Amino acid sequence: MYLKTNFDLPLNAPVNITVRNQANSFFKVNANVVRKEEDGVGLQISSLSADSFALLRDIVSDKSYDSDKVMQETFSMLKCIY
Repeated sequence: MYLKTNFDLPLNAPVNITVRNQANSFFKVNANVVRKEEDGVGLQISSLSADSFALLRDIVSDKSYDSDKVMQETFSMLKCIY
């Protein structure tokens, strides 16, 4: 996950993120900073419930120009997990 921020977060720092969609549904996730750039940080999510994963997929799909690609990536990821 990429987070645009002005905060200077150190590499490997643990962060707690709340992800909210336009309908005001939300979930919280624990992550670690794995990359730093001028305008933000790359985060690695340490765990994600199935419900949170589905909500995140829906958020990405809503913002995407190619929702079919999002679903293909979802199925690819699920094959890696199971």
